Amino acid sequence: MEEQKHLIIVTHGIDDGIRQMLFALQYGMTLINMNLDVTMFLTGLAVRWSYKELARLRGKGEFVTAMDYLSMFIEGGGKVKVCTTCYEDEMISTFREKEIASTLIKGAELVGLTEVAEESLDRKVTVF
Repeated sequence: MEEQKHLIIVTHGIDDGIRQMLFALQYGMTLINMNLDVTMFLTGLAVRWSYKELARLRGKGEFVTAMDYLSMFIEGGGKVKVCTTCYEDEMISTFREKEIASTLIKGAELVGLTEVAEESLDRKVTVF
């Protein structure tokens, strides 16, 4: 049997606390624990989760931050890809362009939509 590959697309930012991101990460970790290939793509307002300062947020009643969950996901073998355009649009007002990459959490990668579109062709896609 060919290994299943999964792409989790997250569009929600801090607008709902950590709820949607937490669901996406729990789902992703479940797939990783099943030894499956998992990539998470953050787009729209979800790119904020890849920003070092905002990733330190935690949901109401949560003891673990988004950064903690993202680190576990990456250490478990999950890949985190971040929409370059969305990230730059969100961060450019705060940082100079040359500093943008230094604000990204460790293990995340800025990518264009073309790369994600290509990956979606041979993966099961879930959107949060």
